[in-house]
Amino acid sequence: KAISINPENAVSWYGKGFVLEHIGEVEESVKCFEEAIKCFDRAISIEPKFDKAWGSKGVVLAGMGKFEEAIKCFDRAISINPENADAWSSKGVALSGMGKHDEAIKFIDKALSIDPDDAEVWEDMGYIILKQGKPGEAIPYFDKSIELDPKYPDAWHEKGIALAKLGKYKEALK
Repeated sequence: KAISINPENAVSWYGKGFVLEHIGEVEESVKCFEEAIKCFDRAISIEPKFDKAWGSKGVVLAGMGKFEEAIKCFDRAISINPENADAWSSKGVALSGMGKHDEAIKFIDKALSIDPDDAEVWEDMGYIILKQGKPGEAIPYFDKSIELDPKYPDAWHEKGIALAKLGKYKEALK
């Protein structure tokens, strides 16, 4: 409705893209991801310095496995707003998706220096360390994520995986 009222409103296009991004995650629908990208592109064409639109476009591209394109979007978001912790963290996750775990950790560290109270970023760090094959080192990051947001399911899930990899199966079931 907002877009029909003002088709030049970047925030409305961003909002539509954001909703489509999340529908795509739930339904694993490439069509929703592609439509979300179009919305983010429209928002960016209206407001080229809209860092959140650049970052969200990157998240969708990374979700589609297009990590190099995603990283370009995160770089653009960071160049617009160097305090955008989500863009720093998302770039780290994308780099990890490319197998560049050591490099990824540097970007997650930067995100944590900007926003140390973001449970998702703490979980991202644990996830990357877990992907490096270091479950014992990952657990404190999951614990911090859970401390910040006890209802954040990804942190609980990843902690369970880390515990299972350590052979702590009973603890993993909790």
